[in-house]
Amino acid sequence: MADLAKIKDNTKETLVVELKFSGETILNEAVGNAKGTPMTITANGPNSKAAIEVGFDLQDLAIAEYKANPDKAGDINSRKMFELRVERVAQNSTAWDITLGGEKPEFTVEAAKVFYKDYPMFFAQVEEALELESGFTLA
Repeated sequence: MADLAKIKDNTKETLVVELKFSGETILNEAVGNAKGTPMTITANGPNSKAAIEVGFDLQDLAIAEYKANPDKAGDINSRKMFELRVERVAQNSTAWDITLGGEKPEFTVEAAKVFYKDYPMFFAQVEEALELESGFTLA
């Protein structure tokens, strides 16, 4: 018999995503920092209280935008949808251990948005990890 309390107790507050790269001769290989440690991005677990709050904040912004411009409520396109996805993942990202241009950039939500747009393959990995984790349940 399953116990729902066990599922709730298993909710991850954070999720660490190890960045991987695939190319012509490389398949799904970890991307390493200069010291050989894997490059990672840490995010709120998708079912965590922090991620739920981010979702509420983004929905509140969408509602406010709709109220300010009700005539444009249906004006959405694929670029706007991508921007919203990047916003959600960036706001749920909390830290990183990456090397970019020989530097270890400081993590900010704004820097994460730029990074995710410049490196869509890594954005996709973080987004996918969050989506996969959001559907996790104990067997």
